[in-house]
Amino acid sequence: MNSCPLAIIDPEGRVSPLRSDREIADGRSILAALPPDTGMLLPKALVRHRRSGGGNALTLLVPPRTPPVDRIRRDDVITGFLASGPWAELVSGWNECDARERCFRALSTVLNDGAASIALDVVHSADAEEELPAPNSISADIILAHRGGDQYLGAALASVLGGNHAGRTILCFDQKPDPALCRELMQHEALELYEVAPSPAGPYVPRQHFSFGSGARFVAFQDTDDVSLPARIETLLAFAEARDADIVGCHELRCDELTRTVEAIRLPLDANRGLDYGPGAVQLFSTTVTRTDCVRRLGGFSTIRTFGADRQFQLRAHWSARMLNMDAFLYVRRLRQGSLTTAADTGMQSQVRQEVNAAWREAFQARQEGRIALEESALRVEPAQTGFVIRDLRTGRTCPALLDPGQTMPPA
Repeated sequence: MNSCPLAIIDPEGRVSPLRSDREIADGRSILAALPPDTGMLLPKALVRHRRSGGGNALTLLVPPRTPPVDRIRRDDVITGFLASGPWAELVSGWNECDARERCFRALSTVLNDGAASIALDVVHSADAEEELPAPNSISADIILAHRGGDQYLGAALASVLGGNHAGRTILCFDQKPDPALCRELMQHEALELYEVAPSPAGPYVPRQHFSFGSGARFVAFQDTDDVSLPARIETLLAFAEARDADIVGCHELRCDELTRTVEAIRLPLDANRGLDYGPGAVQLFSTTVTRTDCVRRLGGFSTIRTFGADRQFQLRAHWSARMLNMDAFLYVRRLRQGSLTTAADTGMQSQVRQEVNAAWREAFQARQEGRIALEESALRVEPAQTGFVIRDLRTGRTCPALLDPGQTMPPA
């Protein structure tokens, strides 16, 4: 049963129940699902929605909540949104759906839109937004490592290409890329394309290689089945500069294909303080931007495994880096079957993952209590022993992957 019926908001801001699809077809009204706990968000959401997307947009409404202090917290299943543009007629056809299913379908439609023609926004607070410095002069290299199906790659790339900051956008395949896809991607002149071999190398080989070879002030990350909201990178860069932080992330909006829901996942704003309570999850790595000198100072990422090195990196960073999360939802994570966190052999419930996490928790506590040196613990950087190489798909040039913090050879 649908507990959140669809409504129409006319150009003057009046809200009334949806009676006919013709109310959407005129292109002036906004389709809305308005749960009671999002009412205070509507004035701000309407202003932002109307100025984004040229009338073709989805704005999700996340009920206001206080961020946690110690670790990640799942707050709400999201059912509220504003939708406008030709695609909103599709949403109106789901009026009889359960409210959770309808919101999931709406977000999935946007995430699966490789052309990124539907603007996406999230409003979670009625407060005025903080004024941050313009990030134009802050350079950041965005690093994406890709393995698996290509069906989500277009939307992921569209969400980070063309940002208002200096720096490279790097896509590294951890598999033999499809030739037709490569030809298509090469049309994006600003996109650098690489391949790591032999595969599978795991995402941390390219992350380590391009982080250590970066000439930018920051490096940023994204998984290739996820989507950044507009200006995620620029917003986090400006926040990092304003707060003099080394690593900055944000909250997560989760599109869960397993439960067919959209969830708000909040993280502590002070990640260091969160880790003082114990080695829990305090940052979603793929949302973060990190100062390049901080990555180098910490030794970067262990590449001996295909999973988990982001968590190890964050635990290691606790003692020598300022780690913050911005109180904003700037990243949509797709939870799906077959990813590194859900696959049977590497997922969060797998035996190997649990054994590694237990060793890291024990090492974290021992280091926190002064019983062991970091470089002697399970949190030390562990380079892969395989001789990986990185090949530039545009030029064909190859070079050894830069994995060991002791190496000084820059990438080609």
